[in-house]
Amino acid sequence: MALRRPAGSGLRVPVLLATASAVALLMAGCTSGSSSSTVSGSVSGIGGAVTLRQVGHLEQNTITVGAVPTTDSTGLYVAEYEGLFAKYGLRVNIKPETSAETAVNSLGLNQIQILTGNYVSFIEAQINWDKGVRPTAIANPTDAQIAADVDLFAEASIEQPGFVGLFTLPGSKITTIADLKGKTIGINAPNNVAYLLTAAFLEANDITPGSVRFVSVPFPLMQGALASHKVDVAFLAEPFISIAEETGGVTMLTNLDEGATTGMPIQGYAATKAYARSHPNTMAAFENALEQGQEIATNDRHLAEAATAKYAFPPGTPSPALFTAIMQFEQYPLGNVDVARLQRVATLMNSFQLIKQFNVGKMLGG
Repeated sequence: MALRRPAGSGLRVPVLLATASAVALLMAGCTSGSSSSTVSGSVSGIGGAVTLRQVGHLEQNTITVGAVPTTDSTGLYVAEYEGLFAKYGLRVNIKPETSAETAVNSLGLNQIQILTGNYVSFIEAQINWDKGVRPTAIANPTDAQIAADVDLFAEASIEQPGFVGLFTLPGSKITTIADLKGKTIGINAPNNVAYLLTAAFLEANDITPGSVRFVSVPFPLMQGALASHKVDVAFLAEPFISIAEETGGVTMLTNLDEGATTGMPIQGYAATKAYARSHPNTMAAFENALEQGQEIATNDRHLAEAATAKYAFPPGTPSPALFTAIMQFEQYPLGNVDVARLQRVATLMNSFQLIKQFNVGKMLGG
């Protein structure tokens, strides 16, 4: 297996002055394994310096966090890998999810307490909730069947070049963008961020999204669907890009970080408003540890690789560290959710008639 790091420093998040050891010093005043703790100090990264909040008695010591296993979730993985949640007396069980669309009803039903997933599905779930739709325990809900009263409290990731793209098999007859007309494209859930990014790219290249067929395939199964010709083209995100390139020799037809979707906000962290209101200290503990995880993910490539190798790969993946050494990581913002940045998602959804006009501000704050 040939290890290939992407060429060019522009494809990597820059290493800043803050380090994991600096974060460890901030944690020195925390009480490990206790139901209450205090912390002072700040962390710095994309979005500026963030002052950490004091944390009192935790209303819930063990929570389940649903996470779509891509590098969008690397900040979460680092926080768990480095024991930052435990420093606040919080035990976090990370539950891999196929997509936010298939998991957001679990959030609405309190089967998971926090979900990190794409903004498109969170917006759809909030709009449906406002219309009176309520979550039900169905395995593969459509975008019209998902619902939650969302408290979107933190950003997870901002798209970088090489993080997502469209891929074909070696020797495929699809070699240009024009060749996509009439073809089948695999995405991990219908009408989610994968659809939105792909549709925006197609339209920018004078191809109507309706002229291609979108098929839903979970990321772990996407490479197999491409190899068996169930799909002609695969939408992939890291780490599935690196896995497919190294084990299947797939070829990137196009990067999707361009045009209207350049630097697109991809994923965030959400609870329900009811949960956030009734568990303020638990939420504060989670947010503090997550902020530190985001900072480390930005500044320490080695720890980002190690944490992602441990938590993001499908069971049985051989030598995950070999893939993390070549994969593309993203930007991991700190601080309050940037409303203007997030509104880009709703505006783009509206332009493709996925939703009517929607103010994302109603999703912020419990």
